[in-house]
Amino acid sequence: MDEGDDIFVVNNRVDRLWRIQVKTAIGARRSYGFSGQFLIPLEQLQEVTPTDLFYVLCLRAEARWDFVVVSQIDLLREHQDYRVGSRVETSLVLYLAFKQAELICSKRDWQGYRNNWSPWPVMTW
Repeated sequence: MDEGDDIFVVNNRVDRLWRIQVKTAIGARRSYGFSGQFLIPLEQLQEVTPTDLFYVLCLRAEARWDFVVVSQIDLLREHQDYRVGSRVETSLVLYLAFKQAELICSKRDWQGYRNNWSPWPVMTW
C-alpha cells in the first residue's frame, strides 16, 4: 500500500513546502519510443490539503530516465475534465506514450509536463 509522501521540497526563504509522490515504471519499447504505466491512488488524488502535492512519474527507458512532473490539481483536472487515465479499483491508471518530441496520455498532449521542474525554483546561495 502506498502511504505518506516520498519527498518534501522546502524553500525556507519564502516559507513554502511542497509534497512529492514519486511513481516509477520500466519503459516498454514501442515503435514510437517507450510506454509506461503508472498507478495513482484515487483517495490521495482527490484529497485536498493545504500543502501542494506533485507527482513525479519516472520512466526508466533502457539507459536513460524520463520524468513527468504534474501537480495534483492539474492531474485531477485532466482526469475529471478530459477523462485522462482509467479507474481500476482504488487507483487511477495512467498509460503514457513517450515519443521523441511528444508525450501522450489518454490522447492528451502532456509534453509540457515532461522534465518540467519549474514548480521549484533553483536555489542560489
